[in-house]
This record gives sequence, structure tokens and C-alpha cells, in this order.
Amino acid sequence: WSFGSHSSTGVVPGTLQRLWANSLCRDDRQLGTEARYLYTAGFTGSSKGGAFNGIVKHDLQRRDCKKVETGKARTYAEPVFVPHPGNTSEERGWLLVLGYDGTHDQTFLEIRDVETMDFHARVWTGTHLPLGFHGNFYAG
Repeated sequence: WSFGSHSSTGVVPGTLQRLWANSLCRDDRQLGTEARYLYTAGFTGSSKGGAFNGIVKHDLQRRDCKKVETGKARTYAEPVFVPHPGNTSEERGWLLVLGYDGTHDQTFLEIRDVETMDFHARVWTGTHLPLGFHGNFYAG
């Protein structure tokens, strides 16, 4: 990853400086090129605990972002970008993200449309799994 930052403050310009974020992902088919979109798990402003309470889609050209919050007693782990088959657009595909629901004491896999960040599906695991979903998606 390569981000420009102010040399004396270390602040990254644009949307990334407005929230604490971790677990950056993007469309890995775009490696070696300038990405327009970046997806992160992070604190979206209303978190009162130490866990990530949202996923953020950063538009690096427009210097804007769209946030999706987890809801009460939930946290998200690292999002993973899955491209739409046969489409090369950075904005066509899905985000897969593991989450934990403290009320139900269960981990879930959530699927969202990357263009709109709309919810598509949630798969419950029936148990609590550690949130360590580091990885990339590559078509087989």
C-alpha cells in the first residue's frame, strides 16, 4: 500500500484521517494501479467500546466515504473484496466481512454490495469464532 502523508504530522489526507481504521482492502485485481476505492473496518464515530463498529468505503478520487455501522452489541472484522465474475470494474462485487453479535454470542458472515454498501445476506455460524479473517479473494 502507498499513501501520501504530511511528513511532519504523519496525517494521511482525505477520508482516512477522519476515523480510526484498520484492515484495509481493495480490489486485488487492481494491484500496481491507482485504486479509487478502499474498504476498511473501523470506528465510525458512535463506538463506545474497543471494537470496530463499522465498515467504510473510501472513494479516494472524491475524498469521500460511506459508512455502514454494525448495530448494537456487534463488531466487524476485516472486509474482503470479491469481484463480480466477468466484470473488471472496481465497483462491481461484494464485501465479505465476519462479525460478532454479543447479544447472541455468535459470529456471522455478512455480504454487502460494494457499489451501494447495501446488505445482501448474513450467515450465522451458530458459535463464537475468533475474528481473524485476514485474506484475499482470487478466482480459481
